[in-house]
This record gives sequence, C-alpha cells and structure tokens, in this order.
Amino acid sequence: MSQNEDIVEKLYRTYAFYIYRRSRSLLNSDQDAHDALHDVFVKLLENSARLSEPESLLPWLNRVTTNHCINMLRSRKFRAAASETELNHVPDTDTAMLQLLLVRQNLVTWLLSKVDSRLSECVTAYFFDEKSVDQIGNELGISVPTVRRRLKQFVQTAREVLHNEVIGTTTNTGDINNSINKLAARRSSD
Repeated sequence: MSQNEDIVEKLYRTYAFYIYRRSRSLLNSDQDAHDALHDVFVKLLENSARLSEPESLLPWLNRVTTNHCINMLRSRKFRAAASETELNHVPDTDTAMLQLLLVRQNLVTWLLSKVDSRLSECVTAYFFDEKSVDQIGNELGISVPTVRRRLKQFVQTAREVLHNEVIGTTTNTGDINNSINKLAARRSSD
C-alpha cells in the first residue's frame, strides 16, 4: 500500500462518519449518502495534493461534500422535473415515443460516461449547474478559453458518438426505432 493510500485510509476512518452524516442530512437518503461519501473520497484521491495540507483538509472535505450533495439534489430534481414534464405529454398508446423520451432523458449522462473527467466537470457545471464559463473557470482554476474549448470538445465528441452509435447503425430513416433500441441496449451494458 502506498503512503497516500495509508493516509487516505486513515482519513477515511477519521472523517467518513462526519461526511456520511453531513451527506445524510442534506440528501435524506442512506444510499445516496453512502454514494456521496465514496465520491468525496474519490475526489480526495484525485486531488492528492490536499493530503499535504492537513490544516485545510477538513474545510475542503466539507465544501466538496456540500457541493457534491447539492449537485446530486439538483440532478435528482432535474431528472424528476424532466421526466414528469415530458411524460405528461406522451400519449398512452405511443410506446415508441416513450422509449425515445426515456433514451433522451439519459442521453447526456451516457455521453458524459464517454469523456474524461476534465470535460465532464465543465459540461456538468455548465449544463446541469447552469454556471457561466467565468464561474467554471474560477472554480476549476482554468482560463475561460479553456472552458469554452472543453465545452466545444464535448459537443464534438457527443456528435461523433451519436453518429457512430445511432446514425452509423441506421440503414435508412425508417429504421430509427431499431437504432434507439440498440443504443438503449448498449447503454445498459456499459
């Protein structure tokens, strides 16, 4: 076990209950609180420079935990609102439309799984958290042009993935339902 892993394990034993309790109070769900706890420690591992600054670690853990939980709540609220709004307008007999809406609802999440964390941070902050490119740049410590470049890169990657996964598998325009079903099957296997 490396020195960083030893430190993280020790920190986990020290702070896990606090982070879990804070997450539980914000999310009102044991399962979501456990997920948040593990996600926060993954972020700590990704930002291992924090391990050398013990005096700023607890405030950092607190901020990251709070922000992560708020993002989970926003995501939950966004998904619930989108589902309710979209599904209220679906005719009861049109199952193909229902399938299309369900695939579209999870499309951005699926596309985010196809890109690296640098891109997904920018995309999540921009599209889900509705932050400006200036805010994203300040929070991530990168320039505004870099934020814009990452957003454009995501759009380009998304187009390529969609083209390869959906359009590339479609033999004619009447075959879109098969493509949607293939996309859904691939997504569920990822």
